[in-house]
Amino acid sequence: MRPRQNLLRSFENAFRGLGHALKERNFFIQFMIGVVVVAGSFALNLTRDEKIIIFVVTALVLGAEMVNSAIEKVLDHLSPSHNPEIAEIKEILAGAVLLFAVLSVVVGMLIFGPALLKF
Repeated sequence: MRPRQNLLRSFENAFRGLGHALKERNFFIQFMIGVVVVAGSFALNLTRDEKIIIFVVTALVLGAEMVNSAIEKVLDHLSPSHNPEIAEIKEILAGAVLLFAVLSVVVGMLIFGPALLKF
């Protein structure tokens, strides 16, 4: 049995994982959009609840992209050559990320729309 990792080591691994994710093109683009959106929520002086919603939907998109990337890496390792079943799994994963991204756009429009009109 593997010895338990201490808490500091767990955080180091998690931050290293974020670093790996930032090297992925799609994650980096989504991360930068998230930074702009979160900054916009402060610039437009959104309410605390609106900021919380923005943070949550941003984290959902980024988390979904990280899970997608991790599973795709596993699938590529297990089957380096093209496999139609694995291609379908990857498409489903990409669809899940798309679903979260569309949700975040809709939520963003509902929150930022009225705030921008007041601006």
